[in-house]
Amino acid sequence: MHKSAYKHIKRYHLESNIKIFKSLADKTRLRIVKILMETGKPICVCDLVEILKLAQYNLSRHMKELKNAGLVSENKQGRFVFYSLRPAVEEFQHFIYKAVKGISEKYSIADIKCLEKCRIHPAPKEPRS
Repeated sequence: MHKSAYKHIKRYHLESNIKIFKSLADKTRLRIVKILMETGKPICVCDLVEILKLAQYNLSRHMKELKNAGLVSENKQGRFVFYSLRPAVEEFQHFIYKAVKGISEKYSIADIKCLEKCRIHPAPKEPRS
């Protein structure tokens, strides 16, 4: 492979990693990732609105940042949108997820309890094989 191709690959990975850092530099987005990580299931946007006490448009802006960073994916089911944490595909993402998981649970316990109490729409069922 030519030297310029290596530089391009390195630059791509660097830009991708910067997007992840920028997306997690916000407290709300960090809470969202932690909630998705703790539940391990897709969560309806309406439930996230309730848990985080955010307006729908503000949550949408945060979710767009997390999607652009490659951390979350969305699944539309009818008029509802469910978000889930994307599996780590690179070693860097594994380290990021491990770091987020290491954040004290006392910050996410209240969010998880709220989700259990106020869940409006259960996670969609997995398609049968």
